[in-house]
Amino acid sequence: MSKKSQSDIIAASNRRLIIGTLIGAAFVFSGLSLAITIAGYPGPLSPYDGNNAEFKHNSIPNITADVSPSVVTVLGTSGTPGTGFIVSKDGYVITNKHILGDLDNTTITLPDGTIYRDVEIVGKDPLSDVAFLKIKHVNDLPALALGDSSTIRIGQEILAIGNAAGKYQNSATLGIVSSNNRVVNAPENDQSYFNKQLNDMIQTDATIDSSNSGGPLINAAGQVIGINTVAFADDSNSGLAIPINAIKGMLNHLFKTGKFERPFIGVRYTTITPDLAKIYNLSVSSGALLPGDDSVMVGGSADKAGLRPGDLITKIAGKQIGPSGSLFTLIAEHQVGETIDITYLRDGREYTTALKIAPYSGEN
Repeated sequence: MSKKSQSDIIAASNRRLIIGTLIGAAFVFSGLSLAITIAGYPGPLSPYDGNNAEFKHNSIPNITADVSPSVVTVLGTSGTPGTGFIVSKDGYVITNKHILGDLDNTTITLPDGTIYRDVEIVGKDPLSDVAFLKIKHVNDLPALALGDSSTIRIGQEILAIGNAAGKYQNSATLGIVSSNNRVVNAPENDQSYFNKQLNDMIQTDATIDSSNSGGPLINAAGQVIGINTVAFADDSNSGLAIPINAIKGMLNHLFKTGKFERPFIGVRYTTITPDLAKIYNLSVSSGALLPGDDSVMVGGSADKAGLRPGDLITKIAGKQIGPSGSLFTLIAEHQVGETIDITYLRDGREYTTALKIAPYSGEN
């Protein structure tokens, strides 16, 4: 790969800062399988990939009824209610960061009218537009099942469930996955997002508006595969959802330690697409190029692992960048302190190195 090719790629692509995010593996299956308990995860688990399931006749009302008790109303900074959903029986709740704004506390209302005011905002992640809340002093809340967003299929039917226009009751809209792995840019005048992009977004024709933003995107097995968001919506006919895998790292870390920490490896990268790979005669059709002298942060995890500007990362922990998600999301599936293998190309040769994920220490 020539220096000229690298500079041309950089000019044709947006460079993105990877400071980590999120966390690994909490799979739950909403009441449709036998509950299993493991250390560090306070809810039921299932190995079943619900993206292979299909909605059947009359199954939509039943799935909606099963999921709805876990879908809550979150009072945001504007005073307009948004949506969140419960992911553990001891009170962890996921919602959108933009709903909370600069709030230090909030209230959560369950569909049955129960109001919780003793709610901690555990962390806000501006890289993924996700916030983590904790209802204190509870141990019997209904938790939703988390699915696998990496196996989503175009054309797959889904349900978007959320607060019905601030009425403190839930609505459901049926749609399909229209597109996957979208990169969505923030508006030019929006200063609230650190990296100005959301990565690997799920696009759907299901209606997603300000009231059901923060709610779950559900597959036919009742599993959460995305977090609805209107933060970067640029098309009134399309809804967007953050892939659930992009928050598993942080969530798993919360379950394990009670701390909010965002994974960080300290690189800037340019995503290689099949078109770019063909144009520049690369040996692989996907990956993450580390362009320019400032693409590897001095003293960061990538630097310590031996990565250098000009390297082309192809795999994260054995998962291929591209088919399995972007570098951003694949790192996000892991948690702070975890050591993972990074596979990369340098001067046409493939190498693998061990990298220890660090916490990001910047401002939220």
